[in-house]
Amino acid sequence: MTIEVGDWLSKPSTGVLPPCGVFVEGGEKPIPVPLKRRDVSATVYAAASFSDTKETLSYVSDVECSAVFRFPLPPRAAVYRFRAVFGDREVVTKVKPRAAAREEFDLAVSQGHSAVHMSQHEAGASVFEVSLGNLEAHTEVTVEFSYLRLLDAFGGTLEWSHTATWVPPYVGSAGDVATGVDKVAAALPTFAPKVTYVLSYEVTVRAEAGTVRAIESPEPVTVERPAAAAEAAAGAGAEEVWRVRLSEQVADPSKDLSLAIELDPKAARRSGLRVQRTPASRGGEQRTVALATFVPPLPSPPAAGADGKQQLRKEIWFVVDCSGSMDGSPINQAREAALFFVRDLPVDSGVRFNMTVFGSSHNSLYSNCKPYDSKTEKEAVAWIQSKVHANLGGTEILGTMQHIYNSPIAAGYTREIIFLTDGGISGHEEQAVYDLVNPKAKAPVPAAARTHVLSLGIGHGVHRSLLDGMSTRSDGAVVYVVDDEAIAAKTAFLKKAATAAGAALRPRLVARNALVRPAPHVLPQRVFAGEPLHVLMEVVSSEPDAALELTADWAEPESAAGAAPLTLSLPLGPALASAEEGEALPVLHAMAYIGSLMAGTSPLHVRSDGTTLAAPPSADTVKEAVVRLAVAEHLVTPHTSAVGVSLRRDPAAPEAAANVVEVPLQLPHGRKLWGTASGAGPMPPPMAVCFAAPPMAQRGGRMACMSASAMACAPMMACSAAPAAPPCPVPQMASPQMMWCGTAPGGGGGRGSAAPAATNQAFASADLSLRGEKIEALSDLSCGVQQEAQCFTKKALKKKSAAASLGDAVGGAMGSLFGGLFGSGSRGASAVCAKPAQQALQGPGSAGGSCVAAEFAAPCGAAAPEAEQEESCCDDGADEMEAGDCDAGFSVPAMKESVARRSRSCSASPPAAAAAPAERQLRGSELLAFLNLKRTTQGYWAAGPELAAALGVPVVDLTSAAGAAGSGGSTAAVLRPAGLTDDAWATVVVLAVLRRCLAAQREVWADMEAKALAWLAAAWPEGGRSVGSTVMALAKALTVEA
Repeated sequence: MTIEVGDWLSKPSTGVLPPCGVFVEGGEKPIPVPLKRRDVSATVYAAASFSDTKETLSYVSDVECSAVFRFPLPPRAAVYRFRAVFGDREVVTKVKPRAAAREEFDLAVSQGHSAVHMSQHEAGASVFEVSLGNLEAHTEVTVEFSYLRLLDAFGGTLEWSHTATWVPPYVGSAGDVATGVDKVAAALPTFAPKVTYVLSYEVTVRAEAGTVRAIESPEPVTVERPAAAAEAAAGAGAEEVWRVRLSEQVADPSKDLSLAIELDPKAARRSGLRVQRTPASRGGEQRTVALATFVPPLPSPPAAGADGKQQLRKEIWFVVDCSGSMDGSPINQAREAALFFVRDLPVDSGVRFNMTVFGSSHNSLYSNCKPYDSKTEKEAVAWIQSKVHANLGGTEILGTMQHIYNSPIAAGYTREIIFLTDGGISGHEEQAVYDLVNPKAKAPVPAAARTHVLSLGIGHGVHRSLLDGMSTRSDGAVVYVVDDEAIAAKTAFLKKAATAAGAALRPRLVARNALVRPAPHVLPQRVFAGEPLHVLMEVVSSEPDAALELTADWAEPESAAGAAPLTLSLPLGPALASAEEGEALPVLHAMAYIGSLMAGTSPLHVRSDGTTLAAPPSADTVKEAVVRLAVAEHLVTPHTSAVGVSLRRDPAAPEAAANVVEVPLQLPHGRKLWGTASGAGPMPPPMAVCFAAPPMAQRGGRMACMSASAMACAPMMACSAAPAAPPCPVPQMASPQMMWCGTAPGGGGGRGSAAPAATNQAFASADLSLRGEKIEALSDLSCGVQQEAQCFTKKALKKKSAAASLGDAVGGAMGSLFGGLFGSGSRGASAVCAKPAQQALQGPGSAGGSCVAAEFAAPCGAAAPEAEQEESCCDDGADEMEAGDCDAGFSVPAMKESVARRSRSCSASPPAAAAAPAERQLRGSELLAFLNLKRTTQGYWAAGPELAAALGVPVVDLTSAAGAAGSGGSTAAVLRPAGLTDDAWATVVVLAVLRRCLAAQREVWADMEAKALAWLAAAWPEGGRSVGSTVMALAKALTVEA
C-alpha cells in the first residue's frame, strides 16, 4: 500500500524528534504559520461569461517574522487590485516594474518597516507569490487581491473554478536542468499534508431571469436559487441572483472548487455584445472596450461515403499521463475517460487511432495510427486496462509529444491528440511544449499545421496554464474534472470536438465603420460550432452605424456540401451609445493584450492572419510595452509587481526579517507518497524543503534508508534543526529521470531539493544518455529484489537462520548492480541495509553500512493485495527455499537468475481494471461508468444478475422469455419479441433505462446507444415492433426510479 504524506510526518512512532512541521525557529520557540484564514468571494456575470474573484488572506503571528505564500491562480487571471492592512493601517500599494518593486520591498524590510509584495512567476505563469515582511506580533494583517477572468464554457455550461492547491510538480526535465534544479525547486510552492488555515467560499451568480437553469458542484455546496415567485415577478430582461456557499467547516484546502453553471440552451447559443468605458474618476483619457461573443450555429452533418457511412479523415491519438502523481482517483478517472473515448468511435468511418501512456518514458499501443474497427477496439480496451496505471515515474511531457509530432500523419488526414494529465511540471519546459504544438512558431514542426491538442485536466490542483496554453496554440480545446466528478459529459464534449468534421471554422473579424484593437489579435483558427468565441477589443473610433462581423469558411469544404460561408453580425453603434462605466472589460482587454505580447502574437509581432512581420520587436521592446500597459491598469504580471510599505515608528529587529515562514498549500486530495511498497518505511516526498531529520520510524517490516539530500525533502517547510547524520550514503545517479528528492522511476511529480554543489555540477554536465541499459537493468532487478526481500523476510520470521543470508543476498545483488551503474566496483559504497520486522537482518553484503533508498526500488505489483503478493512471490518458490536457498546464500549470478524468473510475473502488466460488482441500483455517472465498462466491444450488454442490480430491474426481466409474444408476465416480458436472445433483450432494457433515467445526459451516451442499436439491428427478429419503438415503449413502461 502507498503511505500518505501525513503518515510519516505527523505521527512518528519512536522517540522525540526536532520539530518538523510548518515552523521557523524564532529564539527558543518555533513559530507556527501565521496565515489563519483564506476567504474567497466571487461574482459571476453569466451573460458576459466572466467572473470577479477576491481572495482575503488573514495573518496573525505570535512573534515578529516574515511570511511567503506561493499559490496558483487560474490561467488568464488578471490581478488588478491589491491592498493590505497592517493592524489599523492600510497600506497603499503600487504596481511597478518587477525589479523596482522588489528593491523597494527589500529596502523597507531591511530597515525594520513592514511591507507587502505580490509577484507572478516568470516561468509557470499561473504561480503567484505574496510576501509579508516584518509582521508585528499579535497584530492582524489582512491582504486582499482581486482578479478577473473569462470563464470556460462547454456544451452550454459555464465553469467557475478556484485553484486551492497544486499538483507538486515534477522537477527533472531538461528545462529544469538547464535552469538549475536548486533554483527551480526554491521558486515552487511548499506543501503540507494538512494546513492550519481555514478556507471558505461565497459565490454570487448574476444573470438575466431564466438564463441559469441549475448550478452544481462535486463539493457539498449550498445553492440558494431565486424564489419562483420572484422569478415570475421579475419578467423578461430582469436580473436574478444565485448564491453558492461552502463554509469553512466544509471547505477542504486540498480540493479545488468548481461550479458548473448550466445555461438555458437558447441563451447559451446566443451571440451578444457588451461595452464598458473606464471610469471618469480615474482621470486621463477614457478607454472604451467591447466584449463580443460569437456562437457559430451547428453545421449540417458531413457527407456520407458510398456505403452510407460518415467518412472522417481523422487520426485520434490518445495520450494518458501515468506518472506517479496521477496515483489514486486521477488515474482511475483517466482510465475511465480513455475507455469512454475508444468504445464509441465510429467504426469503419475512416478514423484512425493510437494510444500512448507516458511518465519518465512512453509506450504506445501501435507504432503509428491504425484504422479503428472492432478488432483494434478490442485491442485498445485490453491495452488500456493493463497499461493505464500510475507507475511510470516522472512527467516527461515534452519527450512524449515530440514522439507523436514526429510520427507521420496519413495523407489527407488531420490529427487530434486527446491528452489526459494533471500537467504536473515545473514550468521551465512549458515554452518548449508550446513551440512544438504551435504551427505559427519560429521553427514549426511540419505536423503542427495538421495537429490539434484536446486536453482533459484530471484531479485537484491541475496545472491549468500548461493545458490552456497547449490548446490555445494548437487551436484545440480543454476541459477539467476534479476527483469523483462525473467525467462522461466532458469526455463526450472532447470526443465530439475531435470527430465532428465540418464543425470547425476559420474565423475572421471585420469591423465595419469602426477602428478596433482586438485581443486576441490573431483569432483561433478553429472554433467549435455551438461554443462561444469571445473577442475583447478597444474601440478607437467608430460611426453610429458601426458593426462587428465574424466571417468564416468551413474548415473542411468537402464536408460542407457547398454551404455558404458563415456570417455573424453584431451592431456596435447602439451598444456604444448605451455603454456604462466599468473597469472589468478594460482590465480583461489589457491582460489579453499583454498575453499576446508575451506569446509573440501581438500586432507588433504578426499580422491578423498569423504571418510573422518582417521585423518583429526585441525582447526589451516587448517588456517595455508590457510594463507600460500593466502599470497603467495596475496589473500584476511576470514583468510587474505590486508593493506597499507600512512605516513603523519602532522598526523591527533584524531577526524578524530573518525568520521567514513559508506558508504551504495542502497536498491535493488523494495524492500520496510515491514509490513506497507495501509495508515500506517512511520516505520523504519530493515536495519541499525541511532541514530537520524526518522520522525514521520502522513501519510494516522495513525501514527506509535516506541520504542527506533525501532527508532535506520533507513535505512542508524550512526547519532550522540540522539534519541528523544519515546511516549511509545513497549513490547519486546521472539520469534526468532520477533527480534529487525522488523524481526517480516510480515517483511522480515532485520538487527537487538542493544537492551538494559539487554533485550538482557533476549532474548538470553528465551525459544524460549514458548507461541506459544499466538503468533498465536496475528497474528490472529492483522489482525482483524487493520480491526476494519479502520472501526472505517471511521465511526469516519463521527461521532465524535465514537472517544472515537475507542481508548477504540482497546486499550482494544490489551492491553489484549499483557498482556497475555508478561506475564503482566496490560493494561497500552501495550495498543494502535492510531492517525487517522486529530484527535488523544484516550480512556480509552490507559492508560499509550503505543503504539503498526506497526510491531506487520501484514497487512491484502495487495494485495487488499484500497477501496475493506473498502468495505469488513466495509460495511459488517455497520448496526451493526450504531446500536451502536462504541458508546457503545466493551468488550474484544465482540471484539474477532467480530474479529474472520471478520478475517475469512481477513486471507483467497490472491486472485489468474491472467495474466493481453492482449489488444495488446505480444512478447518474456511476451507472454510466458501469455500463461503459461492462458492455462488449460489439456494443451490447450480457444479461445477468449484476446488470439487473445496476439497472434496478428484476433479473427475470432480462433473462426470462416466458412472457414473450404476449403470453403474459411483466410489462418487459410482454414487449420482448419472440426469439430474441437474452443479451439482445438486456441491451434493449439498458437503452430504455438510459432514456428514462438519464434523458438529460443523452448527449453523453448517444454514441453508446448508436453502437448498441447497430448491433441490435442485426440481431432483431423480422416483423413486429422496430427496435426504436420497443425501446421507447419500454422506457415508458419501466418502474425504475430515476
